[in-house]
Amino acid sequence: MKSLALAASFLFVSLSALAFDFRSVSWMMSRDQVVAAENLSIVSENGFGGQQELSYQTSLNGFAGSLSYTLENDRLVAASFSFPTDNHGELFRYLKGTLIRQYGPPSFQSDRLIGWRMNRTEIALAFLSGRICHLSYWEKSYFARINNLSVSASR
Repeated sequence: MKSLALAASFLFVSLSALAFDFRSVSWMMSRDQVVAAENLSIVSENGFGGQQELSYQTSLNGFAGSLSYTLENDRLVAASFSFPTDNHGELFRYLKGTLIRQYGPPSFQSDRLIGWRMNRTEIALAFLSGRICHLSYWEKSYFARINNLSVSASR
């Protein structure tokens, strides 16, 4: 009976480790871990003020765009997609529906900006300049710090 309980505990811990914060990565992963988890080739890599940005080309639902990861002190703190040719908001509407199905009703919403406040992650979907669909994910404490909020205020 003890071995069954131990096996069940191991399975639970293993499945918990598979919960990712964004795509196949988790907050606080190192640069090398993010690169290993991503199936795309890096297009550019830039560093500035203790931060690093990894950029990739990607596509979603027939729209070409970019995927970026932001690391601070070699720890993943943010990620985003940007699609500059969503001229009629088709991708924006698709992502809105997908995110609502995945995370439930948004925490806030306007015509062109929708946000979710999760336990570990802040998410914003925006439709900019009538043609750019932008989706951002932030690690909760990083989001609070860059917006001068307390972590409890960003929940």
